[in-house]
Amino acid sequence: MQFSWRDDLLVTSYEEWRSRIALKDDALGRSARSLAMAWAGPVSVFGALSKVESFSDFRVKAVYVEAQTAFDSFPGGKRNHDLLLTGVTRDGGAVFPVESKADEPLGQTVKQYHDEGQRRRERGETTNAPERLEGLVHALIAHRSLGDERVLALRYQLLSGVAGTVAAAVEHHANAAVFFIHEFVTDQIAGPLRESNARDLRDFGTTVFDSEFPLHAEPPWCVGPLRFAGDGIGYQARFSCTSQRPLPTGGPNGSWRTSAARRFCLSRNGAALPKREGRHAE
Repeated sequence: MQFSWRDDLLVTSYEEWRSRIALKDDALGRSARSLAMAWAGPVSVFGALSKVESFSDFRVKAVYVEAQTAFDSFPGGKRNHDLLLTGVTRDGGAVFPVESKADEPLGQTVKQYHDEGQRRRERGETTNAPERLEGLVHALIAHRSLGDERVLALRYQLLSGVAGTVAAAVEHHANAAVFFIHEFVTDQIAGPLRESNARDLRDFGTTVFDSEFPLHAEPPWCVGPLRFAGDGIGYQARFSCTSQRPLPTGGPNGSWRTSAARRFCLSRNGAALPKREGRHAE
């Protein structure tokens, strides 16, 4: 699937769409601007996918809201996907889970998650957090250990998100999967939080994939293939769309500025995870 302006010009982002709207129609509340806003997410998703030849013909079959996927066998542990897109490409099935972010960080660090699990055990509470974390590190970062300071500084939500994405691919018999982090940026979100999330994503790339993500490149972009756990492969991409004006009536209150959305594309080939608990950590 792709978006084109009239018959020939490929549209890969909200900004590109806006740049082609006639000035008289590009006003808040006008149908042309409102339509671009309403379709900004899909346009940007497919714009990012168009950077990878094997994804350029992705066709959506279904979209699930708040889908849940278990990536290990501990009871009750499931990854919550804000959205889960399923479909097909020229190479077979594909799943694209989406994690949305607005004014939130990327969750606990691995160290915080580990230490919280240890404290729960000291209080006599039942938890599988240490074993789950050990399994994630072994499956996704086999070239490092849980005691590595760089691993301890990673955001656990990124690790569990990647694991849940691979598990969703297995569950839906897909050959490839994409983990999107869709970040909505409003006037209520502090700049330092966005910068912190960007650093966390950068560190995740260098620590897990030994790769520098071009976070400041003009979006949308996609790089890869990237490798994790020996023979798992994947890609990293970013897309964004921006507006300095409020949304039309019916949208969120206040000034709106969408966002940067970043994603990993992970093939499930060679990426089998050990069956351990996988609860989405907030």
